[in-house]
Amino acid sequence: MRDLQQMKQLKLTQKNCGTRIAVGLHGDTKSITERFNSFWNHGATDGELHWLTDGNAYFWTTEKDLKKAVFNATLFELWNKRPELEEDDKQAESEAIAKRITTDRLAKIENNPKLLNFNKAVSIANLDCYAMGSITAEKPDSDYSNRESL
Repeated sequence: MRDLQQMKQLKLTQKNCGTRIAVGLHGDTKSITERFNSFWNHGATDGELHWLTDGNAYFWTTEKDLKKAVFNATLFELWNKRPELEEDDKQAESEAIAKRITTDRLAKIENNPKLLNFNKAVSIANLDCYAMGSITAEKPDSDYSNRESL
């Protein structure tokens, strides 16, 4: 199992984009990949992890799926730490504890409006095309005497 100190260095942020949320993962590559896999396994996303830079990535989800995944991950973590709570007669207690922890964890995910920038500057460099010269036009003579008649 990974060192808990390394896992705690991973920071989560989010950007609400209407019906979808971009969840940012910021930390070392291994921690990001492991946390994304956890979100995937608990149903937060069925998409892919998008890398922005080394140590920064994001994935798309909904608020409902994010809450469900954090709750499920918290519940399984609780059962791993306290196996006696996994018993049928302790189900309500374990879910109540998991809900409190989930609420706290979700509150710690910072809003980050700069996570994704959709206002990308357009240039030849990011259009995957080539420039082959330039187009110019010259002002014609005022009397058009140099033109051939049809």
